[in-house]
Amino acid sequence: MARVTLRYLLESIGEAMVTPLATPGGLDVPVTDLVIYDSAAAPVIEPGDVILAVGLALDDRYGADLLRLAEDSRAAAVAFRSAPSGAVPSSSGPGTGVAILQLNPELEWGQFFTLTRGLILSAPDIPEDAPELAGGDLFALANAVADMVGGSVVLYDARHQVMAYSNLDDDVDEVRRDTILGRRTPPAWILRFERDGVYSAGRPDAGVTRLEGYEGLRTRLRVAVRAGEDLVGEISVAEASTPFPEGAEAALQQAARLAAPHFLRHQLAHDLTRSVRGGVLRSLLDGRGRVETHARHLDLSLDMRYTVIGFSVRPDDGRAPDVVGHRERFVHLTGALTETFHRRSATYALGSTVYALLPTAEETGRDRLRRLTEHVAARAEAMSLVVLGAVGRTVPTLTEVTRSRRDVDQVLCVLGAGDRDRSVSLVESVWADIALLDLRDLFEQQRLAPSEQVAVLTAHDASHQTQYVRTLRVYLDCFGDVRTAAARLQLHPNSLRHRLQRARELFGVDLDDPAARLVLALELHTML
Repeated sequence: MARVTLRYLLESIGEAMVTPLATPGGLDVPVTDLVIYDSAAAPVIEPGDVILAVGLALDDRYGADLLRLAEDSRAAAVAFRSAPSGAVPSSSGPGTGVAILQLNPELEWGQFFTLTRGLILSAPDIPEDAPELAGGDLFALANAVADMVGGSVVLYDARHQVMAYSNLDDDVDEVRRDTILGRRTPPAWILRFERDGVYSAGRPDAGVTRLEGYEGLRTRLRVAVRAGEDLVGEISVAEASTPFPEGAEAALQQAARLAAPHFLRHQLAHDLTRSVRGGVLRSLLDGRGRVETHARHLDLSLDMRYTVIGFSVRPDDGRAPDVVGHRERFVHLTGALTETFHRRSATYALGSTVYALLPTAEETGRDRLRRLTEHVAARAEAMSLVVLGAVGRTVPTLTEVTRSRRDVDQVLCVLGAGDRDRSVSLVESVWADIALLDLRDLFEQQRLAPSEQVAVLTAHDASHQTQYVRTLRVYLDCFGDVRTAAARLQLHPNSLRHRLQRARELFGVDLDDPAARLVLALELHTML
């Protein structure tokens, strides 16, 4: 593993994310590992550790104690999230032999841990003659990789979205031009590459993959960019008017190692933006806060039409052991696919449910929304996930999106009951089931028990092993059609007529009164 310093970490993460408040030992202090501090567990702190002071403040007694412990252990730094209310400890104060870092308040501990650990694990051994890749400018980075390897370069994130590309020339082929204009590899080529195993470059043991022999596609070299074992992106280099020079593949592998910190920083910035947007979207869909403020943060129009779609995610029969990781990738997938529908789409996850808010044009049909939802659900199958999808109503303004979100919750509830074969549905396709859900909720809120008649029917079936309740429900569901109901119950029509007559005699069931039939049917559907 390469030698990692505090300077390398701070330059890779960026001062917008982490601010050094004190660096008494300088920035060339070696960093070896991360430690999450827990006073109850008394973690072992080694020289060179970066300590995450979770839940501690720099200017309280516990923070001061941790700084002294860190200094005694020769740790590299201690990271806090809260800003100090007073002055940072001076060079003559306690704990001054260790660097003090402050995290951006929007940066979660988990994000900082993942990013920093990835930087430590992926830090390249840089030869003295290696070219220096540009820092924060990903387009400059793409140009630097193009100089190293030769050819036209595109940098992709882990979702196959275009992050940046090198300076274009007239020699790029149509696929590369469409990729850059669409900010993503064209869907037909994604499917083709997946079928041909091109994206196997994402495996930890894969090196450079050469693509050649495709009509209309110039030869490409592709390589995964990894932080430790985690895939953070990919570099694709298309051959220019001249063939790749000798050593191009080795140069691309070296470029992937050098580029890993830049990809990680981009990923962190994207995750932060998505996290902030997700929090705002949640408040909007929950009906909390000012809609005007939410619209400004999400860059949405108040007067446009909107639709909420949603997904309930669960592992597929235990075939997905990393459920949390799979769900996180599904959230990224949902965001990527809905952004192809509208670039200002916003996505967030709440537990096992993923919501997406879609600006919806006047001419957009409901069928297109259903197809989009079905497409997202189908892509989840490759992740060993089972997904139920729901499309809420399209509302005329942003102030009404809570209604569409409520539709989504109700549709997912109906689909989750397992009474229907479909896994994706529009709200209008299951409106009757939703109405029954509303009635059931009303009955529960009012603490209403089944009527005496239904209670007696249920008790009789339980004690005598009869099926009056099921018989009546099927009969009413068939609108009194004896032959259809008898077929569903696997009875002779005369046997069904006899059973209905016995229900009248034993329990006073009145099937001739329309109101009585309606109330009985509702009770059998909502209270049992």
